[in-house]
Amino acid sequence: MPPKKKSDGDAQNLRVFKSELESRALRSLYVFYGEEKYLLEYYLELLKKAAVAEGMEDFNLFRFDGASLDMDELGDAVEALPAFSERKLVTVTDLDIYRPGADKKERLEAILSDLPEYTTLVFVYDTAEYKADVRTKVHKLVAANGLAVEFALQEDRELVGWLRRRFRSLGKEIDFPEAEQMLFVCGRSMTLLVNEVEKLAAYAAGDRILRTDIDAVCSPIADAVVYDLADRVAAGKFAEALELSRELTAMRNDPIYIVGALSRQIRQIFYGRIAIDDGLGQNWLAREADIPSPYVARKQLDLARRFTTRWAREAMKLCVECDYALKSSSADRSAMLETLILRLAALER
Repeated sequence: MPPKKKSDGDAQNLRVFKSELESRALRSLYVFYGEEKYLLEYYLELLKKAAVAEGMEDFNLFRFDGASLDMDELGDAVEALPAFSERKLVTVTDLDIYRPGADKKERLEAILSDLPEYTTLVFVYDTAEYKADVRTKVHKLVAANGLAVEFALQEDRELVGWLRRRFRSLGKEIDFPEAEQMLFVCGRSMTLLVNEVEKLAAYAAGDRILRTDIDAVCSPIADAVVYDLADRVAAGKFAEALELSRELTAMRNDPIYIVGALSRQIRQIFYGRIAIDDGLGQNWLAREADIPSPYVARKQLDLARRFTTRWAREAMKLCVECDYALKSSSADRSAMLETLILRLAALER
């Protein structure tokens, strides 16, 4: 799926938090959430260093798991004075503060209504889904006294700069085109990219990361493999397309997920054909097809040139039919996926 686009409000809250962190003017309440877990953990660690004096973690750092949270223990941790310090930090992971359960609701509201200035309380959404409910008292308390900070997947420009800094710290350089290719192959999650950077830095023989290095050692995300699958169909390499579909299922991707990714790919090809036929350009394609990256939009335009508009339209219909069959039939899903590939190949012929 393409990353959710950051709104101005989302970006503003992150900028505000960074400013507060730098000036050590910390609030008593934060809510951390978002897809980019690497950034969330990174800034949570910086917050810990800002709020808790070094060597005093045993006394002034309290961590709670939302699934087993005792509200009285949370209240005691929040209210107790910090030991030999001006501030302490309390974190609660994966508690849905907007729907905490009837047994926790009133106590949580009471705690948030009277937070001491010497306590920083952070609710961290790790695996739990964050979905604010503006109707609740908790939302009003967060809006009035705290800050909800989203750590969203980063834009290409930010990620390329980050990749170059990471490689440089390991004694390697990566040029802009190779960095873009790495994002296309590996995805935009910094958590996953960290491992890929270390693998590439260890593998590359020279001082500079080459595209052949990326192809040799990086683990491609499903969307990148699906792009290659469509590329094989366009080239008439149907046996290779089938082999790629088998690789995807061998990677424990559900055929329903694969067909969904393939549907998105073909939808982008269809919009690419419209952009080519009507002279609408790359920016139009990126906007209409929810493509997060100029680099990916360029690749999709290149791929779309190898198909006809009619093929893309009929291919989308086949994907919809396959998706319905996968969700409503007990037949072999892998076989149904392979049948779809063959039908797409027959369209191309």
